[in-house]
Amino acid sequence: MLRPLSSILCPAGKKLFDTYKHSSQPFFINNPKSALQQMDMWKKYMTGITPFYAVKCNPDKTLLHTLSSKGSHFDCASQTEIENVLSIGVPPSHIVFANPIKSFSDLQFASEVGVHKMTFDNTEELYKIKRYAPAAECILRIQPDDSGSLMRFSTKFGAPVEHIPECLRVCKTLQLRIIGTSFHIGSGCFDHSTFRSAIALSRNVWDTATCLGLERFTLLDLGGGFPGNGRVQHFVEFASTIGSALDEYFPDKHKLTIIAEPGRFMATRYSTLFVKIQGKRKETDGSIKYYINDGLYGSFNNIVFDHAKPIPIPIHLGEDDTVSTNVFRSTIFGPTCDSMDCILKEVYLPERNVDDFFAFTDFGAYTSAAGSTFNGMKQPFHVYL
Repeated sequence: MLRPLSSILCPAGKKLFDTYKHSSQPFFINNPKSALQQMDMWKKYMTGITPFYAVKCNPDKTLLHTLSSKGSHFDCASQTEIENVLSIGVPPSHIVFANPIKSFSDLQFASEVGVHKMTFDNTEELYKIKRYAPAAECILRIQPDDSGSLMRFSTKFGAPVEHIPECLRVCKTLQLRIIGTSFHIGSGCFDHSTFRSAIALSRNVWDTATCLGLERFTLLDLGGGFPGNGRVQHFVEFASTIGSALDEYFPDKHKLTIIAEPGRFMATRYSTLFVKIQGKRKETDGSIKYYINDGLYGSFNNIVFDHAKPIPIPIHLGEDDTVSTNVFRSTIFGPTCDSMDCILKEVYLPERNVDDFFAFTDFGAYTSAAGSTFNGMKQPFHVYL
């Protein structure tokens, strides 16, 4: 069904839409207030756990500013991300360089600007750190069971259990300071017990380090994997499981630094994407093909990389817009010349016309961050409430 713009945007947002609706480019309307609300929810349910926002999810400067103003720290994966965070006045001590495999130049840069907290998951990385960032505060990323997650990270990162003792021994031999452990349960995980098993595994690694004579660990990084699109109860269950697991395995948690790396939790609700129908074709079987001005190579790259399932909202803009209950089998294509640039197939939508809009709400996570200008198509511009 068609939805009025007022059901999606507040009056200020509708005014922004009216200002830019004649543009040929798609555009995001970003709402910093949503990030403030997410930070408030984090503080309410994740007491004592400092969020290090995963910049890769959405590096929008206004979003970074907003999160920083509410006390968020930052998870960066490259020199560019570190530079962006430092440029808004965040101190280096509020950054964790959380890419387990780093280039020589990025390591050297991090060391020079004072970003010392950094992860590793193998012994070869430790030799690089020793050479280019000898003052590092190393964090061993371990491999949890993420088999229940939609996007598993253990296929690429995380030290397997059998590699952990050697990683710890090499740290000791190289006289590198190791301050704790990290893990990531994967994205799209709906089994909150995964956090319990990962925290239990962390405890075992801490005990192993003590047996090997390493300095007492002080930092536990719970990684990411927190839902972001309004699944409040799901997040509350995660928080409850984490709290009880910390009580059980880290009873001295009040003496420790405990952090996490939420990305989509903070960014999902931040953006609403508006796309214009710039082409339409009715087929002889009664179905309709729509061609919009953003696609798989742009903001909808999340379909490929993030297993996203976008939901188009046909916008009803005024009284002269005929509201029909009839729906038609529809396909939505992006703007490029690639036939694979298809956003949705076999969806049932009310008939729309060229120059009408679709909106996509909860579109702030893993969208604009990885978009390209393939085929010369412009990326969406950003406006702010």
